[in-house]
Amino acid sequence: GSGGGAGASSDSGIDLSTLALAAAMTTTKEVVSRVLQAMSRHPLLLSTSRETLLRLYRHMQLRHYGRGTLVVAQRSASDRLYIVESGAYDVFIEEAGRSPVRSYGPGETFGDTGLVTTALLPSSVLCREAGCIWHLSREAFRAATLPRAISRLDSTCRLLRRLDELGLSWPRYERLVPAALANDTPALGEVLRQTLRVVSRPDEQPTARPQKLAVKQSALTWLWESRARTTKDDWLEWMSRLAVELLRESPAPALRACAPVAQMHPPLARRLFQVAFLACWAELDGTARASLVASLEAAFVSPSTPPEILLPLLALSEFMERNDHPLPIPARTLADVATQCGATSKALHFREAEFHSCRAPLGSARLVEALVYLHNNLKQPEAALGVLQAAQEHYALQVKLSWLEKLGRWHDALQVYERSPPRGEFALGRLRCLSALSEWSQLARASEAVWQHMSHPQQLEAAPLVAAARWHCQQWEAMELVARLIPSDTYEGGFYRAVLATHRRRYEAARGWVDRARSALHPELRAIASDTYSRAHAPLVHAQQLSEVEELIEYRVLQEGLAARRAPARPLDGPSHAVRAAAASDPLA
Repeated sequence: GSGGGAGASSDSGIDLSTLALAAAMTTTKEVVSRVLQAMSRHPLLLSTSRETLLRLYRHMQLRHYGRGTLVVAQRSASDRLYIVESGAYDVFIEEAGRSPVRSYGPGETFGDTGLVTTALLPSSVLCREAGCIWHLSREAFRAATLPRAISRLDSTCRLLRRLDELGLSWPRYERLVPAALANDTPALGEVLRQTLRVVSRPDEQPTARPQKLAVKQSALTWLWESRARTTKDDWLEWMSRLAVELLRESPAPALRACAPVAQMHPPLARRLFQVAFLACWAELDGTARASLVASLEAAFVSPSTPPEILLPLLALSEFMERNDHPLPIPARTLADVATQCGATSKALHFREAEFHSCRAPLGSARLVEALVYLHNNLKQPEAALGVLQAAQEHYALQVKLSWLEKLGRWHDALQVYERSPPRGEFALGRLRCLSALSEWSQLARASEAVWQHMSHPQQLEAAPLVAAARWHCQQWEAMELVARLIPSDTYEGGFYRAVLATHRRRYEAARGWVDRARSALHPELRAIASDTYSRAHAPLVHAQQLSEVEELIEYRVLQEGLAARRAPARPLDGPSHAVRAAAASDPLA
């Protein structure tokens, strides 16, 4: 093998005193005990008797390696096991670079695959500090272990033949007799292995199930109190501590054993959060359950709870419902939270549960509109139309104009809105239809006619629609006025302010607004990360628009810098011709 060759080549540079010292070490009891202990810890030799280990030790050789000597080379054939007696050795992998991936010290082993296979070594081992290594070759390993196994097999065969001669039988070994009489060693070995599996699991001693551990309800009750959380960091810390403590107080021993690891590795705590919650929930009394549900409801309705907390809690509610332990939280609350987080599938599930539990006609009308919106958002127009037909047949509800919008029938809704008085909700609905149909010029004119007839909340709702129309019509002054009504912490507010800042050539401010718009878009993208492309299309288009604004800013900065370098002596009374041409062809300008 490569390891043996490397060791032999290094012996030529060793003085006789070193060799004598190494030879003397092989006779000491401490060395023997140390080597046997190292071998007994090896996976291949865990169940090996001390007698066999001593026979293996007698076949081993001790070799000395100087500093910088290559012990084994990567991708070379190995036929031996190496046990470090002294010194330090570094492990190198070519794909990992020149730094060692690990080190070996006294008592550690490597190269064990060479005892049973002919596979190539996955790494190289280089001596860092001079020392000695014990070698156990494959031939010596087989010579020390195979005779014992063959002797035991022969003894079994002789015993079975003798039992057959005496006419004695044992039900478990009836199948062994034909194989033993025929000297069929492979078949005999297979039958023995199957029999040993049965003997190792006696029926009279069934495996005892682990008993449940006690749950400290007082500690959990204090921990899940959520009313004092006001910031995002507070909520994240609350969620992390709750997940770890549920594991620590879990009645299942397996889950409780995961608590120390989960405390150091938060992803494990998040992964086991639902299972640990279910395990603890089954052991809580009525008072503790009511307190826990109240804390969860407070987290759901708190305006400071971030989506990073709401989404796992919604998933927990679904998990508990699937396991026949639904949390006593109103379905309307869960549906509102799911809609707020953009989790449309979860929102539809909870809205349907609310619809089936609601019997009031007025409440049914509200739910019908919500169901139509959710089905249409999930690209299920047939289901949305079926909800409308069921509402008309079973609840005698009249179809509202907003329901036509939810179904995407914008032309039909627009015709009805245009025949209605141009004020209030009718005016707002007309603007929504024109925006969906991309009739920007008509939308800009209609907004001027109905703006004074709309209330302030309706103007706030219509502001993003009107801002888009002003942008497409390049009506910058009017766009700036209506953009002020859009909250700056929303995607629309940040995006339109970035467009205006780019048009005014305030590029640093534009970059800041792009970052704020992207931050507002992140929760929506996170909620639909695992959904289909059709649902994720609109948020992805928004993300692409932000990237295009950044590209436009970079393009304009480069163009203006190029124009300034071309005419350094001429006063800059205004933008250069190249910049004006770029601005004229710019879709955002």
